Amino acid sequence: MLSKLVFLEFTKLKRQSVWMLVLLGSLGILAVPLANFLIRYDYIYDNYDGDLYAAMFTYIMSLMPAVLMLAISIITSVIANTEHAENTLKQLLSLPISKWRLYLAKLMVTMTLLFTSSVLVFVGMFVMSQLLNFEGNFPLLYALTLAFAPLLAALPITILQLWLALNFKNQGIVLSVGVFFAVLVMFSDRLPNWLPLTWPTMQVPNPLVNISLGLILGLISYVITSIHFNKKDV
Repeated sequence: MLSKLVFLEFTKLKRQSVWMLVLLGSLGILAVPLANFLIRYDYIYDNYDGDLYAAMFTYIMSLMPAVLMLAISIITSVIANTEHAENTLKQLLSLPISKWRLYLAKLMVTMTLLFTSSVLVFVGMFVMSQLLNFEGNFPLLYALTLAFAPLLAALPITILQLWLALNFKNQGIVLSVGVFFAVLVMFSDRLPNWLPLTWPTMQVPNPLVNISLGLILGLISYVITSIHFNKKDV
């Protein structure tokens, strides 16, 4: 039943061009370092002592958290807006479908779209390094961490945004929260490390700390919001 609900969610998104948004977001993250390398290659090479991988990762990490906040808000808003606009949520819940499975299906679709974006960023980093003939071996583990750790650390924020999107018909609220988070995360170095908004920035030496915190708080957030959604009179 859960797999059918996930398939149904993807079917409804076909008319929303959400995959194009995923592609554009990933390309936007990659476009900044690529443009810098094409325009200022010699300067970057000298400034980073020839370590172009470090330069690429620095550029991408400076953009990833803010773009991720915007992507989360847009994707959750699109997923929820299909329900609010067509009033299909009531129709679904009139069927013998458990609310928690429906909520989980929407979360799985959201995470799949965000995961796809992370895959595209990872592949893009590798392609960029090969096209520009970076010296040395591609740092696979670090690139994987850079591409996927922010997504896992941001799980509580993703669940919060999905919950907001499903509970408010005015999606301007959800998008406003996303923009606020995107702006705030750019100043995360001034925020305390215990704040979940700082976890996707990977400011601590060990990324596993932020990933673990994100997964733990994400699980707690999912349980709380799914209980609310299950009791919600749709």
